[in-house]
Amino acid sequence: MRYMNIIMACAAEPWALEKGKLVSVAQFLKFKAAGGQYSAEEVARVTQKRAREVTKAEGSVAVLPINGVIGERMNLLDDISGGTSSELIGKQLSSLLNDTSVKAIIARINSPGGVARSIQELGDDIYNARGIKPMVAVVDTCAASAAYWLATQFDEVIVTPSGQAGSIGVYTIHEDISEMLAKEGIKETLIYSGEYKVMGNSFEPLGDEAKTKMQQNVDELAAAFVRAVARGRNVSLSEVNDRFGQGMMFNADELLERGMVDTIATFADTLERFGVQTNPALSRAKAGAQASAVPDDAKNLSGRLEDWARRVNAGEIPPPSELEAILRDAGASKTKRTLIASRALASLRSESGDDEAEAALADAFAELRQRAMGFTIPKL
Repeated sequence: MRYMNIIMACAAEPWALEKGKLVSVAQFLKFKAAGGQYSAEEVARVTQKRAREVTKAEGSVAVLPINGVIGERMNLLDDISGGTSSELIGKQLSSLLNDTSVKAIIARINSPGGVARSIQELGDDIYNARGIKPMVAVVDTCAASAAYWLATQFDEVIVTPSGQAGSIGVYTIHEDISEMLAKEGIKETLIYSGEYKVMGNSFEPLGDEAKTKMQQNVDELAAAFVRAVARGRNVSLSEVNDRFGQGMMFNADELLERGMVDTIATFADTLERFGVQTNPALSRAKAGAQASAVPDDAKNLSGRLEDWARRVNAGEIPPPSELEAILRDAGASKTKRTLIASRALASLRSESGDDEAEAALADAFAELRQRAMGFTIPKL
């Protein structure tokens, strides 16, 4: 009966999770409810595998793995289902942020989502850590629901060519097990205080009042989900609701088209962008190709940038959207290009000749020139 109670508790919990993955969780709980046991060897094998998967450093770049179902705290369920917890992710992230030898953090995500409640606090922690050191999320190969919630809070969201992301929304389940118990000759009697203490219990059909309250809880968490995504992606609430799928998953190309990610790249490409050579021979070949010829599209970007700069020098105030478009075509993240464009506009409109604003604009031009010419390794 202990695990039957856990089954009912899990069913009633608001989930930001792909529905299919909930089957794995349910199967584990039903296995335990039926008296099933895992051997010490099986438990050790799973927990040792998890220990090997925790954060690892690639030079000055740290990889933060976010895999499987995301629970609130680590337990055997998380281990057996291949999951993790918001508690563990938060501790690892805090450690990496405080480690002076780590210059950048790459979150490698392959998760169907998880429990909705604990995700909000972890997402806030990630967002509030922006600016301490570069943090990017790589969807490799799935970031559904709560996992996408977390991904959007990093500085930049990258998806692998075969990756999927989305499933924005929250749901919960009520299971009426009264008939099942009756067939087994079991009748539950609830003894309680407080009018609403056992409202929505699984020993009777779901009443209208309980259903309304459960829907209210789902709606409140869903609204927090949308607000977090809008904040992280620097878009309006209406854009998230209109363009981000309302529960649908999308492949890489459509994610990019909808503005749900910043770019498409493999995990290895992202590591190399941050100066980690995963294949030294291939890296040297790429560097040689870049040195021998600048692609036409890079020349075009450079020309557009120089034209924009000439207009600025002539005393014009070009629309910041033009600079943002150049940055977008050069591959800059939406967050970065919005920041650069707004700082550039502030500098241009400054009547006091603010040195810091002018320096920021010069840095923006320098970075864009690097991107336009094909150099994408950031300064760490």
